[in-house]
Amino acid sequence: MITAPFNFVPLSKKVFFPNWSEKVFHDIPFEDGESGVIDVKIEAKSPIFVSNHTKNSSDVKEFCKHNEDYFIPGSSVKGMVRSVLEILSFSKMFQIDDSTYSVRDMTNRNKLVGQANGCGFLRKIGDDYLIEECDKIIKIKHSEIKNDTGINLKDFEDIETKYQKIPNLNIQFREKEEDIKKNGKTIGKKWVAEYDSNSKKNGTLVFTNNILNKKSEFVFYSSRRNNETKLKKEVFEDFESVYFNDSESKSGQYWRRMWESEEYIPIFFKKEGNKIVQIGLTQLFKLKYS
Repeated sequence: MITAPFNFVPLSKKVFFPNWSEKVFHDIPFEDGESGVIDVKIEAKSPIFVSNHTKNSSDVKEFCKHNEDYFIPGSSVKGMVRSVLEILSFSKMFQIDDSTYSVRDMTNRNKLVGQANGCGFLRKIGDDYLIEECDKIIKIKHSEIKNDTGINLKDFEDIETKYQKIPNLNIQFREKEEDIKKNGKTIGKKWVAEYDSNSKKNGTLVFTNNILNKKSEFVFYSSRRNNETKLKKEVFEDFESVYFNDSESKSGQYWRRMWESEEYIPIFFKKEGNKIVQIGLTQLFKLKYS
């Protein structure tokens, strides 16, 4: 019995190509070929959910249903059987050729992968990638933005809609330090921003996608001039492969369009010493697998 063929199946180190492989075409059957039926019995060993497609990603998902009958689409079953046959027959896994895999591992909160310790604006001049570093990562609460603009960003999942709703990103603000609490105990500190028309500090609102119970966005602010750090091309290329080349990443595709329009890109980064070693689009960002 084959179970869970999709979860990290070890691939063979070799691919089997028969001597007649170049002569195979989907629309020309073999003269001595065989046809038949594969009987498949499926037993749910764990909870199964096959989503009924909806237009908006924020809509509530329901199990596939026709009239009053729940069903698993034939294409889902076909894909599962095909994956098993590819594994058993040492076939070429062409679906994943030239793909880039990324990771954002939150299983260990004490050793978070891709956790930023800085932020700034990325731009390209000639062949150089430059990051204008900001002072620190400063959050601004959704409630604070709503009080000033009347817009509740909790209602919008993707960043493109957020930027459309609040086109004026420049704000005057003051900042203060707040405790980070968990189970009634203080586990750290964070900087938060509040609107203040009398403040001399001017910052830029930066939005990210809504996840879980997200309650805030960010303000990027720099008190220093000409505070740019040169970024290694390899670091940008890793970022590009994870975000810009991922057609499923809404934020990645939005910022790719801005980048191609030669706009500044707000990014978060991890810095070791004086070198920026990783960058991403969120405070806890995705990394390219080695």
